[in-house]
Amino acid sequence: MGYIMVVLFAILQNGAFQHDFIDFFMTPFMWYVRFCKWLVYPTYDNGFNQKIAYTGGEVWVIRILAIVAVLFIVGILIVIPSMSKTICLYFMLPPFPVCIKIT
Repeated sequence: MGYIMVVLFAILQNGAFQHDFIDFFMTPFMWYVRFCKWLVYPTYDNGFNQKIAYTGGEVWVIRILAIVAVLFIVGILIVIPSMSKTICLYFMLPPFPVCIKIT
Protein backbone atom coordinates (compact mmCIF):
# COMPACT_ATOMS: atom_id res chain seq x y z
CA MET A 1 0.00 0.00 0.00
CA GLY A 2 2.87 2.36 0.78
CA TYR A 3 4.41 1.80 -2.66
CA ILE A 4 1.13 2.75 -4.30
CA MET A 5 1.00 5.96 -2.27
CA VAL A 6 4.59 6.83 -3.24
CA VAL A 7 3.79 6.32 -6.92
CA LEU A 8 0.55 8.32 -6.56
CA PHE A 9 2.32 11.26 -4.91
CA ALA A 10 5.08 11.13 -7.53
CA ILE A 11 2.45 11.45 -10.24
CA LEU A 12 0.74 14.31 -8.39
CA GLN A 13 4.03 16.21 -8.04
CA ASN A 14 4.73 15.91 -11.76
CA GLY A 15 4.42 19.34 -13.36
CA ALA A 16 2.97 18.00 -16.59
CA PHE A 17 0.23 16.20 -14.66
CA GLN A 18 -0.58 19.35 -12.72
CA HIS A 19 -0.87 21.40 -15.91
CA ASP A 20 -3.07 18.75 -17.54
CA PHE A 21 -5.25 18.60 -14.45
CA ILE A 22 -5.72 22.38 -14.46
CA ASP A 23 -6.36 22.39 -18.22
CA PHE A 24 -9.02 19.71 -17.74
CA PHE A 25 -11.11 22.26 -15.83
CA MET A 26 -9.97 25.44 -17.59
CA THR A 27 -10.61 24.33 -21.18
CA PRO A 28 -14.43 24.13 -20.98
CA PHE A 29 -14.47 27.45 -19.11
CA MET A 30 -12.33 29.10 -21.80
CA TRP A 31 -14.61 27.66 -24.52
CA TYR A 32 -17.53 29.32 -22.72
CA VAL A 33 -15.68 32.64 -22.49
CA ARG A 34 -14.74 32.51 -26.19
CA PHE A 35 -18.34 31.66 -27.09
CA CYS A 36 -19.63 34.65 -25.09
CA LYS A 37 -17.12 36.95 -26.82
CA TRP A 38 -18.18 35.50 -30.17
CA LEU A 39 -21.86 36.17 -29.35
CA VAL A 40 -21.04 39.84 -28.77
CA TYR A 41 -19.03 40.16 -32.00
CA PRO A 42 -19.63 37.17 -34.33
CA THR A 43 -16.82 36.59 -36.82
CA TYR A 44 -15.62 33.83 -39.06
CA ASP A 45 -12.20 32.89 -40.44
CA ASN A 46 -11.84 33.37 -44.20
CA GLY A 47 -9.13 30.73 -44.54
CA PHE A 48 -6.24 33.18 -44.53
CA ASN A 49 -6.30 33.58 -40.74
CA GLN A 50 -8.31 36.79 -41.03
CA LYS A 51 -11.41 37.40 -38.95
CA ILE A 52 -14.35 38.65 -41.01
CA ALA A 53 -17.39 40.09 -39.21
CA TYR A 54 -20.90 39.07 -40.19
CA THR A 55 -23.18 41.81 -41.50
CA GLY A 56 -26.11 43.39 -39.63
CA GLY A 57 -29.13 41.21 -40.37
CA GLU A 58 -27.47 37.83 -40.29
CA VAL A 59 -25.75 38.57 -36.97
CA TRP A 60 -29.02 38.29 -35.06
CA VAL A 61 -30.00 35.09 -36.86
CA ILE A 62 -26.61 33.56 -36.03
CA ARG A 63 -26.81 34.68 -32.39
CA ILE A 64 -30.30 33.23 -31.96
CA LEU A 65 -29.34 29.94 -33.64
CA ALA A 66 -26.19 29.68 -31.51
CA ILE A 67 -28.14 30.25 -28.29
CA VAL A 68 -30.81 27.74 -29.35
CA ALA A 69 -28.12 25.16 -30.17
CA VAL A 70 -26.45 25.59 -26.78
CA LEU A 71 -29.80 25.35 -24.95
CA PHE A 72 -30.64 22.22 -26.97
CA ILE A 73 -27.35 20.57 -25.99
CA VAL A 74 -27.83 21.52 -22.33
CA GLY A 75 -31.38 20.16 -22.46
CA ILE A 76 -30.14 16.84 -23.83
CA LEU A 77 -27.49 16.65 -21.11
CA ILE A 78 -30.17 17.25 -18.47
CA VAL A 79 -32.66 14.72 -19.90
CA ILE A 80 -30.24 11.82 -20.51
CA PRO A 81 -29.60 10.96 -16.82
CA SER A 82 -33.33 10.88 -16.06
CA MET A 83 -33.96 8.59 -19.03
CA SER A 84 -31.33 6.08 -17.96
CA LYS A 85 -33.63 4.66 -15.27
CA THR A 86 -36.37 3.81 -17.76
CA ILE A 87 -36.01 1.14 -20.42
CA CYS A 88 -38.48 1.50 -23.27
CA LEU A 89 -39.10 -1.39 -25.62
CA TYR A 90 -40.52 -0.39 -28.99
CA PHE A 91 -42.46 -3.02 -30.89
CA MET A 92 -44.39 -2.85 -34.15
CA LEU A 93 -47.65 -4.43 -32.96
CA PRO A 94 -48.63 -2.25 -30.00
CA PRO A 95 -48.78 1.36 -31.16
CA PHE A 96 -47.24 2.54 -27.89
CA PRO A 97 -43.88 1.81 -26.29
CA VAL A 98 -43.62 -0.60 -23.39
CA CYS A 99 -41.54 1.06 -20.66
CA ILE A 100 -40.04 -0.62 -17.61
CA LYS A 101 -39.04 1.60 -14.68
CA ILE A 102 -35.82 0.54 -12.93
CA THR A 103 -35.56 1.60 -9.30
